[in-house]
Amino acid sequence: MEGPKKRRGGVRQRQEAAARDEEPVPTSTLAKQLLERWCRGEMSPQQVQSLAHAALIDMQKVSPTSSMPDLVNLAKLGNYGRSPSNCHRELLALVEPKVKLPEPYRQRLPFKEPLGDSEQAFFLPHELFSKIFTEYPEQFKASLVPSQDSLAEFWSQMEQNPQWEGHELRSRPGFERLCVPLGIHGDDVPITGIGKGWNSKMTIFSLFSLVAVEQKTREKMLLLYAVFERIRVSRPGCNTLHSFFRLLAWSLYWLFQGVWPRTDPQGKQRP
Repeated sequence: MEGPKKRRGGVRQRQEAAARDEEPVPTSTLAKQLLERWCRGEMSPQQVQSLAHAALIDMQKVSPTSSMPDLVNLAKLGNYGRSPSNCHRELLALVEPKVKLPEPYRQRLPFKEPLGDSEQAFFLPHELFSKIFTEYPEQFKASLVPSQDSLAEFWSQMEQNPQWEGHELRSRPGFERLCVPLGIHGDDVPITGIGKGWNSKMTIFSLFSLVAVEQKTREKMLLLYAVFERIRVSRPGCNTLHSFFRLLAWSLYWLFQGVWPRTDPQGKQRP
């Protein structure tokens, strides 16, 4: 019969080990910067891996026992750069589980033949607003509502605007410190095929806050939808952008109501 198993180490050793386990894991400022630049399209996955690996080597020369898991994870991409074609796939697998934005809403829109009605993906304003508020409070403050005072100042400046007279919003109690003025931006952006001889235009629609005046444009513009201009159709009763605008108006209406949609985009009551 086996005797009772002995616990490894004495009380002091176990207490020290437990304390080490409770220590916060250090995070890398460089890793954060690399990911942000990759997300903006300023760096390729291979560049992210290469710079992270170089920084990791330098850090270990100075302090062999130091460890920053987020930097190590970037350095390990593509088997430490030995398989660069795998960097993109592995970086997506690393980042995607941490993204807390809503899943894109999917709906079919009409296009020129031979595409016809095709499924498209959208970020809807009411879902984006809700997720950023609950999951990214710091970003919400930076990109949407810096403060309630900024809201009050904006609405006070609207008093002399003729469009403000008789507006429905004025009947809402406390709107001055609660209602967030939003704008929709749409523009054509030139797109060139890499290594190709063609170019085209893509129409990109974004949502932004009118009170986040101190935030950089690229930080406060929230992507809603993008579509190539040359495949859009604009016949009576069959219009790509009109179909998108109906969906957008539906989302903005429920965002204005401050509740989750009680109908679908076609106006049918939800169960």
